[in-house]
Amino acid sequence: MEVNRTRPASYKLRMSEDLHQWLKDNAAKNYRTLATEINMHLEQAMLKQQKEDDDEK
Repeated sequence: MEVNRTRPASYKLRMSEDLHQWLKDNAAKNYRTLATEINMHLEQAMLKQQKEDDDEK
């Protein structure tokens, strides 16, 4: 299943300092912005969940 990126939504997100630093470090290693890094992880989690849901059917 493809991820729809046509309508970006703005959302203020609170997270621990440790998680924030980990995401920033990963974003830098992957030449991404922090927002893009967060989106990438969320999209991967969504696709994984969708696959697991499909496998249960």
